[in-house]
This record gives sequence, C-alpha cells and structure tokens, in this order.
Amino acid sequence: MNKLAKNPLSEENKFEKLKEASDDVLIIGPSGAGKGYLAKLLQTESKTRANKNFIHINSASINSTIFESEMFGHIKGSFTGAFQDKEGYCSKVKDGDLFLDEIGDLPMDLQAKLLVLISDRIFIPVGSSETKTFYGRIIAATNKNLKKEVACGKFREDLYYRLSNFVLNVKPLCEQKDKIPELVKLFLKEENSDIVFEKSAIEYLSAQKWQGNIRQLKSVIKRIIRYDCDKKLMKKENIILYIEEENESDDNLEDKDLPVLIKTLFDKINGNLRTLIKLFVECALKLNKQNITVAAKNIGIGRKSLERMMKKYKISRDE
Repeated sequence: MNKLAKNPLSEENKFEKLKEASDDVLIIGPSGAGKGYLAKLLQTESKTRANKNFIHINSASINSTIFESEMFGHIKGSFTGAFQDKEGYCSKVKDGDLFLDEIGDLPMDLQAKLLVLISDRIFIPVGSSETKTFYGRIIAATNKNLKKEVACGKFREDLYYRLSNFVLNVKPLCEQKDKIPELVKLFLKEENSDIVFEKSAIEYLSAQKWQGNIRQLKSVIKRIIRYDCDKKLMKKENIILYIEEENESDDNLEDKDLPVLIKTLFDKINGNLRTLIKLFVECALKLNKQNITVAAKNIGIGRKSLERMMKKYKISRDE
C-alpha cells in the first residue's frame, strides 16, 4: 500500500500537498479508475489526518426527501417518524473527511444545499434553529466533465468553482500500466491470498486494454483467486482464459439491444429463469458502469426495485 501511495494513480506532487491539507478536493477520472482509493489514501497516508473519521457517501443514491436529515441530522419531532434526535454525516465526520462520490449525479436542488455547506461551513439540522459549524473536509469525485455539465445546466456553476480549487486527475489504467504489478499485490492482500503472479502473467495483464480500469482488473483478480485458489504460482497460461472471458463479455455488452441480449442469455442458461434474471441484472450494472441509479432508469424500474433484486439474487457491484 505504501509503495502504491507514493504515486497513487494521480499527480504525485499535488497528492503529497493535499493529504496534509484541510482544503476541499475534487477528484476527476473515468469510472472504475480508483477515485475511491485515492480519496481514502488522502487520509490514510496523511501524518495529521490518518486517525480522523472518513465517511463515504454515494451522491447518486441520496434520496432527495431525506437528504437534509442524512447530511445535517434532525431533532425529535421535526417530521413524521422523527422519534428521536439524529446526528447527520456533517456532525459524525467531525474534523475528518466527507467523501461525496459521484458528485456529478447530485440533483440540482441538493446541489444548492451542498453549496451553503461548502461555502459557509455551516449547517442546520432539520427542525432546529441552531446553526452548527462544519469542521470537516469535503472530498468530491466524479467521472463527468463538470464544465460541460455546467454548460448544459446540469451542474451549478458556483458549486463547481467552489469544488475545483484543488483538483486531482486520475488517469485511466491504460495510461499507467506501470501501476498494475502493485495493484495486483494490493488486491491479493485485500483477499488474504498468498498466490504469486509470475512475471509472464504480470506482463500479460499489463498488455491488456482494461477499458473498465482498476475495477475491471480487480474483478479479474478476485475471479482468479476464487476459482484457482489451489494454485500458488499463477502463470500466463493460467490467466489467459480469464482475460478472454472478460474481453468476450465486453464485446457482447457492446450490443445494447436488450431483447437480443436476453435471448442470448436465455439460450445460454437453458431457460432457467432465476439464473437469467441474475445475469440480466449483472449485465445491466456492467453496461451502466455499476451505477445502480442509471442502470435502474435504463431498464425501466426504480432504484429501490433494482436494489431489492440485487439483494434477492445476492448480486454485488464490482468495486
């Protein structure tokens, strides 16, 4: 982890300065490129912030009706169901880091409320008249071009300029393949695996396109660990099938004609409806870069319905 953190998928000089600073940070990069890793590293690799709180919030999943309650907290009796006082994220984080992932997907009305927090460093719990001070640091991340979002009227210009004082850009994995050996070690460590990848295997991994970036690489490594856990030395010939399977899957998903995709899957699983639904949901998530909100919208159901399906069929997103 420490070796990776010396150049954590981004501009090293900026990272070194910002990990000790209290300034808000905006992380920009393609989906799956490791923005979440970088946000966490800003804290864990800091001498002054490592022991502070870190709260990760998926901006796209925040329900507009309970945004203020979740973020700012509420007092007992402030609305139906408020049976006791609740501490919001802004209080819980104290002087730590509040990580707002997928900030580009935050609805406009919620952007206005977030702007006050960022610009004035204050918030008011729902139902209260007491103004509280926000002591934390905001780390926001997005895979969107926020300048274009501003031009299209989808993102507040004033919020963009508040967030963009300090920006870390994360390159796609194809542009920093020198990080792949350390990333493989990191993922193996996370899975408590003692598998060793031979040099030829690492070189083969480094030669791939990795259109899904770090998330795709992690998915492949986890699959190798799961199905080849009996092997202690992983050679090139051992992982070729996993890469071919991944590439074949990506090629199939280029065709976004869902009826054709469903028929292909149905034939593949011999008509087993439960397996078909599971595969369909997994494909929908993959097509939409693991974004539950967007995936649900594109297949014509609500986010809650998709989350229930994921729970029922034990489907988790690839991180």
